Amino acid sequence: MDKKRNDRIATIVSIGLLATIWLISGLTRYFSSGEVDTGTGYSTLSYNVTVDVRKDYSYVVVEKIKVNFTDPKHGIVRNIPFGKGYKIKDVSVDGDKYKIKNLYKANQMQIKIGDKKKTVTGVKDYTIIYTLANYERKNNPNDIYVDVLPSEWATDIKSASVSVYLPQHFPYSGMKGYSGPHKSKYNMYGTWTYDKNQNIIEYSVQDLPANNGATLLVDTPKGYWYKAPSKYWVNYATVIVAILGVIVLIVLRVLNEKEHPIVAPVTFKPPKGVPPGEIGYLVDEAVNKRDITSMFFYLASKGYISIEEYKK
Repeated sequence: MDKKRNDRIATIVSIGLLATIWLISGLTRYFSSGEVDTGTGYSTLSYNVTVDVRKDYSYVVVEKIKVNFTDPKHGIVRNIPFGKGYKIKDVSVDGDKYKIKNLYKANQMQIKIGDKKKTVTGVKDYTIIYTLANYERKNNPNDIYVDVLPSEWATDIKSASVSVYLPQHFPYSGMKGYSGPHKSKYNMYGTWTYDKNQNIIEYSVQDLPANNGATLLVDTPKGYWYKAPSKYWVNYATVIVAILGVIVLIVLRVLNEKEHPIVAPVTFKPPKGVPPGEIGYLVDEAVNKRDITSMFFYLASKGYISIEEYKK
């Protein structure tokens, strides 16, 4: 009896150990492959970005995102923060339907990618293209400053890479790379490098946690940018247009008054001592009923006759 009992216990323990090993092995493969779903219904396998810095102080950004949908979903959402120092323009998504909506309360542009009539499962690639047109600020540094990876991405990113192409003959003197939560002042994840021969700044990171991004700052000499838009010029233009509008309204009003001048009505008083009947005759050289009727009231006013009203 004791032997049979011990055999059963040994069998149960062996099965338990095998199940534990299988579970640990499965979880290890699951997490190591990046298939971590944080409640979004998908995991992010890779996030590769190229930034082409133009001489007019604009950045052409191309984001290539590879995700694995563990649940049927219509697509993904990419939110790009608004900024006082730049304008987001020329937004497009390669090969997929998308809608753009400005979320002013959240201070973001929302790009919703996908087809509301279709769902996606498995691995899917997305390519987002947009331009950040920077304003050149007066009496302020106009350095290259750009968020190369979003700090509000909802899932972990298994692998990410960034290539920032500087303008030809750019006088590179130094840069600072930040990574981590929003407004992080440290490089908490990944590695930054500068290729002098190709004039490219590169960043790579593995297993970047959700809600963590990367930001690049490159020192730029004063007066480097060519034909960059200025927000001050935009403000000045707005004021000038408003002033010109007021001037035009004033001119139009003055011209309108000249075309339609206000004419004062002609009034006159009759000569003293001349009764109304005679005045009527002098006006049209005729005596009519109105002239005769006016004489009754004139004589009554002088007291020669009296006028009484009789009620019917």
